[in-house]
Amino acid sequence: MHRENVNNMPESSTETETEEGKRDRQQRDEATRSSRNVVSVISQFADDNLTLVRNISTGLAIAGVIVIARSIKLMTKFQTACQIPPRFIERNVSLRGKVHSITERGLEVEHVPIYLPVLSPLLSKHKDVSTGPLLVHLAGVELTPEGRVWLQQNVTPAQTVWLKLISREDDTLHCLVSQSRQGSLWSYCLNEEVLRLGLARTAPIAGVLPDSRLYWHLHKRLHKAEVKAERKGWGLWKEDSLWERTSKAIRDSALFRLIIQLFVLLRLSSSHHELLGGEQERRASVPTALPDRQQHLSRGAMHECDAVRDADGEAEGRIQRAGETLLPG
Repeated sequence: MHRENVNNMPESSTETETEEGKRDRQQRDEATRSSRNVVSVISQFADDNLTLVRNISTGLAIAGVIVIARSIKLMTKFQTACQIPPRFIERNVSLRGKVHSITERGLEVEHVPIYLPVLSPLLSKHKDVSTGPLLVHLAGVELTPEGRVWLQQNVTPAQTVWLKLISREDDTLHCLVSQSRQGSLWSYCLNEEVLRLGLARTAPIAGVLPDSRLYWHLHKRLHKAEVKAERKGWGLWKEDSLWERTSKAIRDSALFRLIIQLFVLLRLSSSHHELLGGEQERRASVPTALPDRQQHLSRGAMHECDAVRDADGEAEGRIQRAGETLLPG
């Protein structure tokens, strides 16, 4: 009996493990069949309603694009500098625009956002409303009056400009402004161009830390353009010729001014002498016996002659003092 019980124990244990394995496999098979059933049902529904599924997918995609575009202000039209998000300036984002006018304060630019036929009307918040331009200053540049005239002649409203945001100061944007050359696909930076032509000077870049990498990168770039104009003698760096410098030095000298004063005084003295001589001749030609009215006129002429004589004496005194100043020895 004992041997039989011992021999039967492994068989019962093996049978138990086999039954548990069968149950596990059955459960897995049932789960697999149920998942397959769900997938097959969804697939069958998609096949039966293919147009509906495509429309739903398209709608979700459009909704996602609208949400993303609204969050990053991709198609928003900025009317003031305050409306531009700070992250745009921190990342030096470029905006597209058209120049309205050029004033002493800077460039007045209308922002032209990216336009998509379907999405732009949906995202537009301002319809049929007059928009104001952005006030833009050429970053790191101090324009001369000639430079402002050059901009007015070379930046036309029909052309598109790109504003690379550098900093913001109150209602003014400090930017690198670029535009395409007429008849060319290449663009050029207006900040560098006015410096390269000698129509502006470099200036501190407002709103940027002097020890930042961006500041030194821009400063080096603008300074290089200014040095080129200085070496070629263009614009405000143009040097006068030898004759012009000599003439200017003579005109500004004290000796030249003194000679001019002496010449004027001599001319004045000569005219006084001529007037005095003419009056004396007129008095000599007057008869001794005159009516009372003529005697009165003669006395008036004598007073005028005395006044001329006094003025002549004063002129001679001024000439003498001028001569003493010129020749102090």
